[in-house]
Amino acid sequence: MAHDEQSRQQMRVGGAAIRRARMDRGLSQRQLAGAVGCGPASVARWELGLFAPRAKHRPALARALGWPTFSSGYEVTA
Repeated sequence: MAHDEQSRQQMRVGGAAIRRARMDRGLSQRQLAGAVGCGPASVARWELGLFAPRAKHRPALARALGWPTFSSGYEVTA
């Protein structure tokens, strides 16, 4: 698998994990966005695997989802 395709696949897997964890906690995208300090459109893009959460949002995202740290396969190198 090419590096770009592998990176896109990692983003999709990470996005699915965010969505699953959000739904397991009974949170809407708007509620998660409020807890993280971003807009609901950002949460939607993360869940779709279009963008990775910015470093500044990762600690709050992990806390909101009950994860010890943020590690959802989003480490993408250029």
